[in-house]
Amino acid sequence: MLKRSILKALVLVGLLSTLVAGCAGPSPRSNYYLLNALPGQETGQTTTAVTDGLSIGIGPVSWPDYLDRQQIVIRTGPNEITFSEFERWAEPLKNNFMRVLKEDLVDLLRTDTIFVYPWSPDADVEFQVSADVTRFDAHPGDSTKLDVQWTILRARDREVILSRKSSYTVDIDRSDYKTIVAAQSRTVADFSREVAAAVTEVYRREHGH
Repeated sequence: MLKRSILKALVLVGLLSTLVAGCAGPSPRSNYYLLNALPGQETGQTTTAVTDGLSIGIGPVSWPDYLDRQQIVIRTGPNEITFSEFERWAEPLKNNFMRVLKEDLVDLLRTDTIFVYPWSPDADVEFQVSADVTRFDAHPGDSTKLDVQWTILRARDREVILSRKSSYTVDIDRSDYKTIVAAQSRTVADFSREVAAAVTEVYRREHGH
């Protein structure tokens, strides 16, 4: 009799658990996003054959801790941010950022000899572009913003040739995450254009063009 009562109680608990789970509905589905390099006509090719033979290394690129996470960061006020629990990056954001930066620079500088940090000791790098990203977030329905401090070094002697702090903003009139991530890709493209122009100028100066 005792065993039968216990069995009935267990069955009842199981039925109640199933009922509660059914009422709660399915768990929200996470969505995953990637930054993308822009087509050549959008990045805008700016260099000429004077950069033939150019070889550059990208990195290291440093990030603040608040960006080093899978959730997409949303700006809700001057000093307030939130993390989008179900809107996430499909890979570490730093890796995605560096790969897209490389792809944009390959298109802008018309060279395939661009290496991402850490590169092989055998890589023949002439100039190194390092960066410290201090802000990379979005205010839905308003804008996305990228703030970055970056330098160009001569690889052979580690001399800093150029040091600059840049800020890029892309306005957005929608709040969906596809629009937000597309706008963030455009800020990376804007950064790529400035880097490409600076590298081109440095290359011409160093080689007497």
